[in-house]
Formats: sequence, C-alpha cells, structure tokens
Amino acid sequence: MERKSIPVTLEQSKLLASALRMQIMNLIAETPRTAKQVADLLKKTPGNIHYHMQRLFDADLLELVDTRTVGGVVEKYYRSRGTLFEAQTLAEDAFPYSEQVLEDRKRVAARLKLSDGEAKEFLAEFHQLLNKYDMRDVSGDEYVINMFIGRLKEDEE
Repeated sequence: MERKSIPVTLEQSKLLASALRMQIMNLIAETPRTAKQVADLLKKTPGNIHYHMQRLFDADLLELVDTRTVGGVVEKYYRSRGTLFEAQTLAEDAFPYSEQVLEDRKRVAARLKLSDGEAKEFLAEFHQLLNKYDMRDVSGDEYVINMFIGRLKEDEE
C-alpha cells in the first residue's frame, strides 16, 4: 500500500502526538480491526485501546468500515485514514519533551540538493525507517521526531 500523507488540523496533530495512537493507526491502515483485536496485538487492555480508538474516530482519523453482530456482541471494524500526516501548524506544546537526545540541540537541519526523484526516494526511505521503529514491540520512553521538508525558492539557495 502506498503511504500518502493527509492534512490534519492542530487538534488532530495533538491526538497523534502519542506513540500508542500511531501504533494503532499503523495496525489498522491496511486491515480493518476491532479494538479488541488491536488490544490483543499490542498486549494492552481492550478498554484502553477502545478509548484511544474512539478519540481517533471522533477526530475523523479512523473510519468505521464494518459492523458485525457475533453472539449478541456488536463488533466494530475500523481502518485508519492514513499513517503519514501533514500538520499546517504545529504547537510546540503538542510535543512536550523532557530532554534532548542529540547533544542538547533542539533542532537538526540540513540542506540537500535533490532531484524530484531523489526527494521522493528520500521520503520513502525515511517513512520506512519510521515504520520499522513504530511497529516494534518494546517498552521504553517515548520520543518525538518532528521534520519539515520543503523546496527552497531559487533566490533562497
């Protein structure tokens, strides 16, 4: 499945500032699942996952794709609307941090000369790297990665 980015509001980006919610979004990107199925995969309680999925659904980040009644229980199957997001505005407080990892630097910046094809390849590889780390089954501290990529105007080079 090609991963394309979708625009999100500031409120939606705040909801997505959680590693657990991003794991949920990735788990149901291609295969619709219930909160119970997601909870089993993530080894979390169904109530906890249901809460997070309901918040994502209320924010229009998940879509309800199927409802089934099994043994008198209604099962709701959700799919994420995307796994990559473009926030028009990022609030610094949406991503609170306690310490910097990279030698006390708050920002890392680079300017690269890339063809359009190389820029697309760079983004694809970056997204693969994020997905690799996002879907691991580990415990630990939560870190934020905030990246902006834009083409400079000729007079700014």
